[in-house]
Amino acid sequence: MMAEPVKLIGCFGSPFVHRVEVALRLKGVSYKLIEEDLNNKSDLLLKHNPFHQKVPVLLHGDRPAICESLIIIEYVDEAFHGPSLLPSDPYERAMARFWAAFMYKECKDSMWIALWMDGEVQAASTREMKANLTIIERQLPEGKKFFGGDTIGFLDIAVGGIAHWMGVFEEVAGVRLLTDKEHPALCRWARDYTVDETVRQCLPDRDRVVAALTPRKELYVSIANAMAAQKRSELYISQRNKWVTEASKQTLTMMAEPVKLIGCFGSAVVHRAEVALRLKGVPYELITEDLNNKSELLQRHNPVHQKVPVLLHGDRPAICESLVIVEYADEAFDGPLLMPADPLARATARFWASFMDKECREPMWMALWTDGEAQAAAARETKANLTLIESQLPEGKRFFGGDAIGYLDIALGAIAHWMGVFEEIAGVRLLTEEEHPALCRWAREYTADETVRQCLPDWDRVIAALTPRKELYISIAKAMAAQR
Repeated sequence: MMAEPVKLIGCFGSPFVHRVEVALRLKGVSYKLIEEDLNNKSDLLLKHNPFHQKVPVLLHGDRPAICESLIIIEYVDEAFHGPSLLPSDPYERAMARFWAAFMYKECKDSMWIALWMDGEVQAASTREMKANLTIIERQLPEGKKFFGGDTIGFLDIAVGGIAHWMGVFEEVAGVRLLTDKEHPALCRWARDYTVDETVRQCLPDRDRVVAALTPRKELYVSIANAMAAQKRSELYISQRNKWVTEASKQTLTMMAEPVKLIGCFGSAVVHRAEVALRLKGVPYELITEDLNNKSELLQRHNPVHQKVPVLLHGDRPAICESLVIVEYADEAFDGPLLMPADPLARATARFWASFMDKECREPMWMALWTDGEAQAAAARETKANLTLIESQLPEGKRFFGGDAIGYLDIALGAIAHWMGVFEEIAGVRLLTEEEHPALCRWAREYTADETVRQCLPDWDRVIAALTPRKELYISIAKAMAAQR
């Protein structure tokens, strides 16, 4: 594989492109960097990343393009020789993936609002961001230079934006979030990371980045305003509740028990974890949680999000996030493989799973719960997304995983069952035989599978449980539409 040319479509000053460059250099992979002007996107970028039209994009030989920085890093780690970036232990890999996702999902909004807003909104987000930094700092192994141990690894690369770009944005905004006084270990790590010879080779010049970003300050303020507006919505309140104060006091704890899954009735993401465990033949105890009255068990094992699913395996700390759990179950237990064997096929499955969660959720929600032109536009976007997903079904195969259910089938399982539930409550049709016959056929095959059926919640019970929340769903959709 090393003999084939490797090209990276990137742009100056991007922390996401930096991630990929560091991974390639640590693995000893020669590559050509193609610099993109994102204000005038090239045909090359539009051809190879038509969905997001963003960088980075990795081109390896004549294989299809690979997009999204963390997906590219895992592909590079699996496809090329050289020092491993992810730990060899399945649990440690799951933890690295979880904290990488935490960096993006939990830190992005709070950091942005803390940088670009003012008043109480800015103060609240500053407290939240500093709590996030405390949580990240705790993941540094005692006595080690890096999150990866003695050498830079996957998680160091994933959180590398803290080491260089946070200081750039602080300078442009005139705000300090990361200080030696409050986070001495994290600041020490940031210095060790940025002086590493391999990292330095692809770190953009700080003064050039400051000069490039300063003229965009008004744009950043407007983005922060939109983020703050969504944070005030019912969605944000229901998701966050009171995690900040709890998270700053707690860490994931140890339990001496077999496999247990903390879940709740009717959850599509809990279903993902259950299907994975059942397909792998893993016995488990399902602990049903009341999310309106969260238990001490849930708050102790997932203080960061206070959400389900949470997997407890023996005496190891808890594993959170449904797709992280699915990959952990695949790697930690015997049984049929859920992920493909080929690195490119694995990267592709991860990309489309991410596409489902990042690109499909909001337009689908607005198509269900708004009205007028906003609803019509969201419905068109949702149907276009469904067409893209449908095109990934292998010709002549029952499932995205081929002849058997695999990782991507599990990741997309909500289309097969929950979309119909929400359509019935909302009185809207998005997925039809006429427009998406292959996807509808797959949905029937998936829900009829005996293993899947064992952990599919009863349709009528889910309808009854979710219908009283209709007004909440409408308010969430309106907040999404306002941010857009």
